[in-house]
Amino acid sequence: MQTIRTILQIGQGGTALTDEFGSESGIQLEIMLGTACRLEFDLRGEPEKENSKLPAFPALNAGSTGWYFALDSKNSNSSTPALLKYSGITLLQNEKGSNILAVELADNATAAVLAALSGQESAVFRAEIGGLDQEGTAVFAWQFDIIIRSRVFYGSGDETALNDPAYYTAAQIEAMLNSRDANIVDTLSENISKQVAAGTQNPTEFQFSADGTADWHETQTAGDRYFRQRIANLDAAWSDAIMLIPGTPGADGSDGADGSDGADGSDGADGYTPVRGVDYWTDADKAEIKSYVDEAILNGEW
Repeated sequence: MQTIRTILQIGQGGTALTDEFGSESGIQLEIMLGTACRLEFDLRGEPEKENSKLPAFPALNAGSTGWYFALDSKNSNSSTPALLKYSGITLLQNEKGSNILAVELADNATAAVLAALSGQESAVFRAEIGGLDQEGTAVFAWQFDIIIRSRVFYGSGDETALNDPAYYTAAQIEAMLNSRDANIVDTLSENISKQVAAGTQNPTEFQFSADGTADWHETQTAGDRYFRQRIANLDAAWSDAIMLIPGTPGADGSDGADGSDGADGSDGADGYTPVRGVDYWTDADKAEIKSYVDEAILNGEW
């Protein structure tokens, strides 16, 4: 699987494929029809000053818990784009501090892509990388163009040309292993991807309990001190009981008398009110302080 690297600048005015200084001139992303590839996007922000290198885009998660990669004609607004992936997308920071978003495409030759390329040398598609929250709602989307080029030969191999060799080269073995791994990943992720695309995007479910061991229920009540969670629609196991953050401030907005909030989630006792002459200076204290300062400054002791 070949790796194609490029810079994706993310700014107030949108996103674009650029060089290190933010120039879009001569920058384009082109892939071949039906070939496996790994697209690596070096995420960059806006330059701090003119003609300076683009800084790394700061947020590793970019406000999302999941990703999707879609490919279709420009401004299609389609619920069934030409290509749609929820798996094989990662966002990691490399040793240089750059945030690299990678998309693995085992095969881009969907029926819709083949139809768009019919009789043409190449076609321009609008690519979109989006982030999803726990409810499956898109929280942002980055767009740019990708060129898919038609192949000279697109078909299966001729048996007469594929003799069984006595041994395989390192390149042939690596190609076979890469193909096997891609097929395994696609097979394992197929059911999950279909559920995400067709249903509720597998949101997180929550249940609550007073003691964290029994009587779990979906609607939180005043006496609940624990919760547990799991991913919906996947028959996942519930998490261990997690204690809720205890207490709220006292009735006057301060902590309770013991310095803490109510242990059972209720308001703590009213906070302590300072007493004049006990908790801060009296007039006599102020006079003594003023006398000391006058003596030290005016009489030159300092």
